[in-house]
Amino acid sequence: MQLLKDGGYHTVSFDQIFDFVEKGTPLPEKPVCLTFDDGYLSNYEIAYPLLKEYGMKATFFAIGATVGNTEHYKDTEFPITPHYSYEQAKEMSDSGLVSIQSHTFDMHQWAPYEPGDRVRNNILRWKDETEEEYTEALTADFSKSREELEAATGKPVNVLAYPGGQFDALSESVLRSLGVKATLTIQPGKAKLTEGEPECLYLMNRFYVQPDTTEEAFLEWIS
Repeated sequence: MQLLKDGGYHTVSFDQIFDFVEKGTPLPEKPVCLTFDDGYLSNYEIAYPLLKEYGMKATFFAIGATVGNTEHYKDTEFPITPHYSYEQAKEMSDSGLVSIQSHTFDMHQWAPYEPGDRVRNNILRWKDETEEEYTEALTADFSKSREELEAATGKPVNVLAYPGGQFDALSESVLRSLGVKATLTIQPGKAKLTEGEPECLYLMNRFYVQPDTTEEAFLEWIS
C-alpha cells in the first residue's frame, strides 16, 4: 500500500469500474483494484486497518459456508484458519472502503475435511453431473451466497471471484443469467477495461501477490 501511495496510484471499487464501463464515468489516475479472497479474519484484523490508514479501497470475497468460523471447519472438529463474521463484514462495508462480494457459498471445499467423495473443490461441474443438475446447484449456491451477504451488508452482491480461478463456459453462462456483472480469475495480467463493452468485466485477470512477491515485481505488474 505504501508503494501504491508513493507511486501515485488510486484504488478503485467495482462500482467505480462499472460506472466507467457502463456510463463512461472517468476513473482516477493510475487506478488499481485490490482484492482479497476467502474471507480470512486477517482481512479484518490486518488489511482493513491498513486500508483505513491509507484511505484505500478493496474488495473482499467471502466463502459463505465458513463466514464466522474461527476455530473449526464448518461443523467439524477440524481446525480452520479463522474467518471474519457477518458482523465484521458489515462494519467493513459500512466504512465505504470495503465491498464484500462472493467466493461462492460452498463451492470452495477442502476435500480432506469433507465427508464422502462428493466434494466441490471449485465451481466446476462434476463429471457425472448433467448441465441441468449443475445449473440448479450453482444457482442455489450463488443465490444463498448473495442473499446472506446482502442481508449482512445491505449492499448489492454482483461480483464473483472463482475459487482457485477455475471456470468454464457453463459457469459463466449461469452466473451471468443470475445478474453477476463481473467474474475474476487468477490468471496473471492486467484487466483491460473498455468503455461501453461490459464483456470486459468477465474473466478479469489478476496478479497474485504472495509473501515472496518482491517490490520490484509488484511495481512491474502495475506499471
